Amino acid sequence: MDPFDVLGIEPTFDLGIELLEQRYRDLQRVLHPDRHVSEPPGVRRESLGRAVSVNEAFRVLRDELGRATAVLARLGVEVDEARQQPADPMFLMQVMELREGLEEARTSSDMDRVQALRDRVEVDLSGVRAGLRSGFATLLSGGGESGLLEEMTDGVARLRYFHRFLEQVSDMEERILA
Repeated sequence: MDPFDVLGIEPTFDLGIELLEQRYRDLQRVLHPDRHVSEPPGVRRESLGRAVSVNEAFRVLRDELGRATAVLARLGVEVDEARQQPADPMFLMQVMELREGLEEARTSSDMDRVQALRDRVEVDLSGVRAGLRSGFATLLSGGGESGLLEEMTDGVARLRYFHRFLEQVSDMEERILA
């Protein structure tokens, strides 16, 4: 299932959330079970199945990591989350250092350090997003030099690492402040 096709929207990483939400609401209004009460059972089942597909497509595209993975899939790259990691060993070292710093901040309940780490990752994440927007736009328009698809696959892996790190930061902040 291609979530862009399910929702009938242009495939892009740089998707306007307002457009996505409006399309979702429009489709839900058309597919709502109350609109098909008098229809035969087969039509009701089909409508319910489409509504479920629309819900799933919306869930995937609302999340930037899900959206990036969907764009890769559209470009013919199936992402195996469990085995995909960035190819750059320097990046992996950076992530390891960030996690060590976060653990040290947790141990000492140093919220200033936690915030500094969050800020650092947010800056790096902005760069990854910019690269994905640009690279995916090029690839989806049929352009791109050799190796751009691999760069985008690596960018999605980086996006995943940064998202996980920020989730850890949020969990830690909740525990420290609780």
